[in-house]
Amino acid sequence: MKAQMIKSGLALAVAALASQAAFAAPMTVEDEYIGGIRWLGNPGAASGTVSATPDVIGLASEFGIEKAVLEIVNGVLNIAIHTNFVKTTGGLGKYPAATLDGKGIGLGDLFLADAWTPYNDPATTTDDPGFKKDTKDNGTDWDLAFKIDDRWSKTSGTGQWYDITGVGNSAILDPQAYMSGTERYRNDQAVALGQDGRAIRNQTGYSIDATNGIISFSLNLAGTALAHAKQIAFHWTMTCANDVIEGEVSVPEPAGLGLFGLGLVGLGLLSKRKAKQA
Repeated sequence: MKAQMIKSGLALAVAALASQAAFAAPMTVEDEYIGGIRWLGNPGAASGTVSATPDVIGLASEFGIEKAVLEIVNGVLNIAIHTNFVKTTGGLGKYPAATLDGKGIGLGDLFLADAWTPYNDPATTTDDPGFKKDTKDNGTDWDLAFKIDDRWSKTSGTGQWYDITGVGNSAILDPQAYMSGTERYRNDQAVALGQDGRAIRNQTGYSIDATNGIISFSLNLAGTALAHAKQIAFHWTMTCANDVIEGEVSVPEPAGLGLFGLGLVGLGLLSKRKAKQA
């Protein structure tokens, strides 16, 4: 009977751990990040100033980002960006005259890090929570990036995850690389990976739900810079950076580990009692 109790206790503990490893409750980050320098007038002039305009530059119905939903399932990080940009009636593929390549404003790449350290101007209190002077050069050092193969496609597509730790944010392209002349809107934001880092194999693909306006990415955390991260920071925008979402979530401590530990303690007590009786 006691042997059966030990087996049952172990089975419950293992089941609890396995259950927790398989699922973590989704974590939502609302878009409260403004960030970056918006140039007024000629974007190449030294007279550029920081704008106090709302979060979205242009039509929110075309460029607005609502939120990001993150979850970890069996060690795989899933990130769903909710944005009007990828809706059928959104901004993706529009405004070809505004770009150097004539393909229109496109999808940006996704950037991840194990800590979110946006620049907040110490001389003013108006940056928080918008971080209006935060750029790719003075903010978070990004560790991983998903580089999209065809950023002007409205359907799901392929891409590649790269480890860019040690490469530096200088390898990241800003809107100036895509937008021409006075058509640039929010300069110096991270929009795409220009120089590849170390490719993370077997990590390709992204999906677009054009009806509901969702672009989704996934990453198996095993063996990456985020494998043991306590926090996960992220950044995504379109190549014009008309709206940008950045933020951070805490990786939940697996509750199953606690249950597993209690199960082992229980097994230890049962084993000790059995040894005494013997």
